[in-house]
Amino acid sequence: MEHLLAGGWYLLLATAVTWPLVIHFTTSIPGALDAQDAIGMLWHAKEVAHGHESLFYLSRLYAPLGITTLTHSIGPVLGWLALPFWFGGATTAYNAAVLMGLWLTGCAMYLLARSLGLTWGAALFAGTLFLMAPAHLVAVTSGHLGSVFLGLIPLTLWSLNHALQSQYGRRWLLLTAVLFLLTLLHSGLQFIFVGLGAGVFTLLRILATPAPERTAVIQRASITALLALAATGWLLLAIWRIPQTTGIEVSKSIESWRFQPDLVQFFLPGSSTSWLGRRFVADWLRPFQSAETETAVYIPWTILFLSGVAYQTGHKTIRQWLWFGLVFILLAFGPSLRILGQTEWTTYNLHIPMPYTFLTSLPGMDFLRTPGRMMVMAHLGLAMLSGWGLVRLTEKVSGLWRLGVTAVFFALLLLETWPGQWLSFAPLRPLPDFYAQIATDPEQYNVFDLPIRPYAKPTYDSSYITYSSHYQMYQTTHGKGIASGYVARVYDPHPLFGHVISNKVFNFAMQDNVLLNHQPANRYTNMLYELASNNYRYVVFHKPQMAYRNYQPGAWGEQVALEFIAEVFGQQQPIVNDDLATVLRSAVNRHTATQHRPD
Repeated sequence: MEHLLAGGWYLLLATAVTWPLVIHFTTSIPGALDAQDAIGMLWHAKEVAHGHESLFYLSRLYAPLGITTLTHSIGPVLGWLALPFWFGGATTAYNAAVLMGLWLTGCAMYLLARSLGLTWGAALFAGTLFLMAPAHLVAVTSGHLGSVFLGLIPLTLWSLNHALQSQYGRRWLLLTAVLFLLTLLHSGLQFIFVGLGAGVFTLLRILATPAPERTAVIQRASITALLALAATGWLLLAIWRIPQTTGIEVSKSIESWRFQPDLVQFFLPGSSTSWLGRRFVADWLRPFQSAETETAVYIPWTILFLSGVAYQTGHKTIRQWLWFGLVFILLAFGPSLRILGQTEWTTYNLHIPMPYTFLTSLPGMDFLRTPGRMMVMAHLGLAMLSGWGLVRLTEKVSGLWRLGVTAVFFALLLLETWPGQWLSFAPLRPLPDFYAQIATDPEQYNVFDLPIRPYAKPTYDSSYITYSSHYQMYQTTHGKGIASGYVARVYDPHPLFGHVISNKVFNFAMQDNVLLNHQPANRYTNMLYELASNNYRYVVFHKPQMAYRNYQPGAWGEQVALEFIAEVFGQQQPIVNDDLATVLRSAVNRHTATQHRPD
């Protein structure tokens, strides 16, 4: 009954904090363009379940070459959980994944806290903090669906806690290894988090264990580590081989400079994750924030107070959670110390390196690029510590007084972390009728979508990678291959159409032509042949609409797309020309297309 009540509370909280998501459950989604990428991955998980795709490969992105999912930011686990909700289409599946991700995160943290000795009320509080942590909730508004579901992290530590204790059977060691594998399948970043967290947790447990019993703990920890390595090693090896075998650029640690948080952000609420921040400190804090949705590191003052209460008890087992939290707070600072926007110190303009610098220098860690997300693990430690603080405050009172004190701290926590009216909802772009028609065609071929990007400046919104998330959305209906895809780690340059698909300012109609054998050449001369030889049957030009935020009539992307059509198809008439799209048929195969070769 206690567990059922806790589950009901977290479901209610997830529903309330995302309100009015349940009202828009089948019509609109929250989040940025990353949300559409996440829908593409949910669809891929569905296709895998139906036997139409392989687990670790997106064969219909960058078609016909395809691209791996091993280095993507979200894996199939949440997609498997969302499978029953595809009855309502992509929108319903995504919104269900958001609610389930939040709900299961709170439930898993509650389970960990309860197993580590917290009272029911304190464990409920710890799960509430983990669910409401700014580093967690910001994932909803940014569309980072993988980070909306953090439940596998506390669940793995819950299993590890049992695995390290000799009174529990060895099945807990095996379960811990399985949970490590599930975490890696869900998110490579969270696998790093839980690996670091498990290491810190185990070390602190060994240090807190009386000397005569340490050998047994070390033995069980070693066996658990070997089992986890056996369960995940094959997949880690496959991920490690990606840069050597595919040309995909994985290393992104240099971007950590751009995403490192400022010291003041740890103690002041951000405007995107707290109504307090938006109302009182947003304007003052804004000059010191490099990327607010990637630097949501605020530690609520309620948690600082309760953590201080717990620390004052002097209990070694309780204090270890302070050290756990501090390790990840230090990592969350990023490459160097930044205070009020300043990163260089003394007359020598020196940087003060932080532990994150050394972490990303380790083999396999150079893919980390957003240090602020380390606060996910810091909040886990602080959730446990503040839970113990709440226990200490309420253990000397009983009855209604205990209930009243607990309720006050719940209210203070929610007051500090509640985002208010923070989510904007929008329906997915309308589906061209042509895509519904070819969805019934059993033959497999590819579709080339235009525009490639909406405006000239290659910003986030106008990256061809990001913008192709719209085409991934259409793909969930028509099921054909497309030329690009919004994946965390992609080819550089584009493996098939690098002369027309690029984020570089000097490519794709930003200059008159290209050089071929040191001679000027029209970039579109061979496009009909290239499209046909790669099985692209149709070119679809999506017309700008006033309702499209970043692609309206007269946009640069429209002009360049029309230039593409004029250069490649000349006077050829479209087979479809309606309010949403113009569709042209490319050559049926490479033998019917003319290839122009230089002398």
